Amino acid sequence: MMLEIIFPFMRQSWYSLKELADFEDALLVARRQDKQLDDELRLARQPWMKLRNDELYPLRYFAEQTHLAEDAQFKICDEGADADFELKVVGEATRRLQVTRAGPIWTPDNPNWGFDHKLHMAKLNREGQSSGWGPYRKNSDGLISNWEEIISTEERDRPYLEGLINALKGKQDHRIPDCDLIVHAVTYHEAINPQTFACIANAALSNVSLNNFRNVYILDYGEGYFVERSP
Repeated sequence: MMLEIIFPFMRQSWYSLKELADFEDALLVARRQDKQLDDELRLARQPWMKLRNDELYPLRYFAEQTHLAEDAQFKICDEGADADFELKVVGEATRRLQVTRAGPIWTPDNPNWGFDHKLHMAKLNREGQSSGWGPYRKNSDGLISNWEEIISTEERDRPYLEGLINALKGKQDHRIPDCDLIVHAVTYHEAINPQTFACIANAALSNVSLNNFRNVYILDYGEGYFVERSP
């Protein structure tokens, strides 16, 4: 039986970053105790899980990478709103944040990295571990396979760069002033070191014009996995 988790965050209400950190700490403990919860969270099987994975988790990384104070306040905007979050930091003007996610695109004719990621998570749930590279494929026997042989640096870096470029291009038509863009580069820290991450992120920013955003942040978990572009 899956542990009951009470998701505390409602749209259009203000919460502190400490409340978000406390929830994530409690969720981590619960995941370690309950494999079903862990499996469902990876695949976002409940609506709150999708909101957490797609928006709140990147917000926490952003707060950690930019050393925001715990008493900073955030509000989740309505679905379909111009921004995903509003952020209030003491002594500063309220900021608006748009969040998107990026992942490696292993086959140029299939830019849907999200489906590939879902298969990756499903394999991790079933086998308890996953190694190698994409693309991931579901076989006729129901098992999920992927490329596990050694690949070159170029073969590895290209999909991760293409994934970032694709995510940035998806935001080129955003025309809302005074808004920052956060790009969560999902699992990039597991495949490439911080120096390579910075090179790939800067290359993606050089390939896509995003003058409609005030600032653009590309990030993942861990020290060094953070690149900022300001006007």
